[in-house]
Amino acid sequence: MLSSALTSGAITVSPLNLVVQQTVSGRVIGTDGLPLPGVSISVVGSEAATSTNEAGNYSISVQTGATLRFSMIGYASQDIVVSGATLNVTLEASGQSLDEVVVVGYGTMKRSDLTGAVVTADLEAFKEAPNTNILQSIKGTVPGLQIGQTNQAGAEPSIAVRGRNTINGNTAVLIVLDGIIYNGRIGDVNPADIESVNILKDASSKAIYGAQAANGVMLITTRGGKKGKPTISYSTYLASQTPTSDMRLRNAEEKKQIIRDIYYQNSYLAPDYTQPNPDWDFSDTELVPENVRGIEDGTDYDWWGALTNPGFITDHALTIGGGTEKTSYYLSGGFTKQRGFLMNDNYKRNTARINVSTEISEWLTVGANTFGAFTDYSGIYPNMGAMKLTSPFVTPKDENGEYIIYPTGATNIINPF
Repeated sequence: MLSSALTSGAITVSPLNLVVQQTVSGRVIGTDGLPLPGVSISVVGSEAATSTNEAGNYSISVQTGATLRFSMIGYASQDIVVSGATLNVTLEASGQSLDEVVVVGYGTMKRSDLTGAVVTADLEAFKEAPNTNILQSIKGTVPGLQIGQTNQAGAEPSIAVRGRNTINGNTAVLIVLDGIIYNGRIGDVNPADIESVNILKDASSKAIYGAQAANGVMLITTRGGKKGKPTISYSTYLASQTPTSDMRLRNAEEKKQIIRDIYYQNSYLAPDYTQPNPDWDFSDTELVPENVRGIEDGTDYDWWGALTNPGFITDHALTIGGGTEKTSYYLSGGFTKQRGFLMNDNYKRNTARINVSTEISEWLTVGANTFGAFTDYSGIYPNMGAMKLTSPFVTPKDENGEYIIYPTGATNIINPF
């Protein structure tokens, strides 16, 4: 569950309510009655998204009363409020897509003149989404583009175009940023600076970029200045993050009941095994001594509460753009901070960009696109696997305040701290 608490400078404080999830499914067709595969279905104001299959069918888990956005290149988008478990949609064709200008290789051309498979991501629909990476915004919205999950603040998700076509070979998608092959992290590029994202999905892209484009090409174009007086823009938002499911660990009483159930033949009296055996004790089990001592001392340590905290994302972006008849400029600066759900899972990013272009003559234009990113995601966060295995009967520190390396006594379960 992801909810925005501050958008575009306006602070909104709301109480925590119980969120009811429901699964919505249906079919998307065109005005001719034929199914539409590859239609993007996204939840407005959320990262949740999916797409229709070959038969035009889809299924997505949403909150009650959420708004679903149905979009596909060549068709008019629709926003529909969920009112039931079934939602069938008919999309109408839009005549403007054939005249759309698409960035391809080292130039641009009209979509109607293209012979290869090119898909343009709809960035306008997700411009207010609280994401630190542009890949998170377009996830599930571009047919044939697969974007993986991330579990760490500021992490870079994996990307693949039309699946992986090799087991041990190179599966990396070629990234081209402003016409230059880019080998850095996409997360270092401020999403506010990105103007368009095009995906080249077929073999024709190899004619431009060679064999390195065998796994597909992602073309990213950043913003530039426009003719006119200088325009100054500032935007900010604050978004909270919570897990989509309750992963809280069992407390001491719940854990003890599980142990009783495991040893029910001794912990309960025969023949019906419903009455507790007064002569049975936890020391009669195979529990390690550390756990037995914790039970006897009444220890009930909340590892989950100690190692997690509410997550959030805060972002600030300042841009200045303008131009004359022959020269345009665009300057931007941004600051992003993300605190993950796990303790010390932190990410910070400072970005700066300068895009300048000057027309020397009718056939010559020179310019420079320069940007820098300074990131910090060096926080050491706890091991989730170790946290799940740690017992509530033990504590992370001894009586002297020193951390215990193996609090449960088992050498395969290290202290999550």
